[in-house]
Amino acid sequence: AFAGVAKSRAVAMAGDAADNVILAGMLRGADGLTPSGSVLLKYSPSGVLLWQDVVTTTWGMAADVKVDATGNVYLLSRMAQAGTTSTEENTLVKFSPDGVRQWSRTLSVRLPGLQPMAVTPAGLVVVGARNAISGQYGLVAHDALGNLVWSGAVASSSDVALASGPSGELVVAGRNASGFQVNKYDAQFNALWFQTIPARGAATRVAVDGSGNIVLSGPVDTNTSARPVVLNAWLPATLSLSFVGMIAAAMLVVLMAAMLQRHGQGRMAFEAFCWALV
Repeated sequence: AFAGVAKSRAVAMAGDAADNVILAGMLRGADGLTPSGSVLLKYSPSGVLLWQDVVTTTWGMAADVKVDATGNVYLLSRMAQAGTTSTEENTLVKFSPDGVRQWSRTLSVRLPGLQPMAVTPAGLVVVGARNAISGQYGLVAHDALGNLVWSGAVASSSDVALASGPSGELVVAGRNASGFQVNKYDAQFNALWFQTIPARGAATRVAVDGSGNIVLSGPVDTNTSARPVVLNAWLPATLSLSFVGMIAAAMLVVLMAAMLQRHGQGRMAFEAFCWALV
């Protein structure tokens, strides 16, 4: 439980330039399981609670939290649409550095799934969510005052991850039929390039360094019917792309449990490998 908030657990965390820590969590109902709202807390570098905010909703929970360059906090929450648990509404709330609510926006109804968020150096906040069109992810951007400044969509057969670069560029990572996919937009959300990295998996995390280079990671499935050994393995792969989308480095860490079938009897085997390609 957070700071006297019973039946809660952490969901996301962020830090600001002063090394304060912001935690976003999920409130749980009397049964200890049912989501019942979001809790947001800010701690000093020494662990002193500076402020907290609690939002109670039916089937609601925190999805993500981000901090901009001046210390403003953005809380993204998800909750079931009234009368149903099959569709959701996203709520985006901006807090000042001292915890005062600045504005709140209810975003379009979305299908259940991850709700990624990114904040650009200019203070634009971008949110993504799975929409009603199969294989498509909706994207919206609001400015520092809460005005909607852009909306778009990207094709992806999985949930996506978002990151912003030093010049305000937006990177969207996900999956298509051929493997990892990366879409890059400029600071005005004009499409710059699209890249596919062949793999049986999906990019689930993405980051951009101070030079604009992109790092993405996600699980890769190595199970193939052509192998005599039945492998049930999702392996973490990490890729580094230059700012123009060229692969700079790749690493695959293999941690697998393999069931070896011999004369109708099985035994478990464990293997661990690491391949690096530079």
